[in-house]
Amino acid sequence: MRRAAVSVLCNIAEGQGRWSRADARNFAVIARGSVLEIEAQLVVSSDLKYIDAERKEELVNIATEVAKMLNGLIRHYD
Repeated sequence: MRRAAVSVLCNIAEGQGRWSRADARNFAVIARGSVLEIEAQLVVSSDLKYIDAERKEELVNIATEVAKMLNGLIRHYD
């Protein structure tokens, strides 16, 4: 989960450093994929009782908001 969270930030940063909008968009899409990876890991963590269901829902809601923001960034590059 930590790796995926760092990946979100790093891909956004790398995309912002690219010259073309297509490259920047691609890195935003990759970042969104990492957010979805985190959501899946939260479900598994809850299923395995590493975190309780309430905390999982809180974190999934945050991840969903981040994914929505990334969707906006992706649309910006279209």
